[in-house]
Amino acid sequence: MCIHISVKRWRDKVNGNSYFSGLIFRDGVIVAKMPFQYGYGSHPDAVACVALRDAGIVTNPRACYATSALEDMGIPCTYDEAWTTKRECKAHGL
Repeated sequence: MCIHISVKRWRDKVNGNSYFSGLIFRDGVIVAKMPFQYGYGSHPDAVACVALRDAGIVTNPRACYATSALEDMGIPCTYDEAWTTKRECKAHGL
C-alpha cells in the first residue's frame, strides 16, 4: 500500500487568507477528498489525517498529521503541494 496526498493552495491577496483543497490516493485510487477550505501552514496535513482516519487507514486516534502517522505505521507516503488559481484550487477537491 502507498498513499499519495495531493494539495492545491490559493491565497486571497485582498484579505490575506489562505485556502486549500486536496485528494488522497491509495495505490492510485482516490480514497478521500478534502474540499476547498480555509487553512494555512500544516493544516492540510492535519485534515488529511482526519480523512485517512475516517477511511480506516490511519488507526491511531491521537495522530495529528497524516504524513507522520503513516510513517509511524510503516506505510509509504508522498505529499505534494502547489500554489494555484482559486478556480483550480476549488475544482481539485471536488
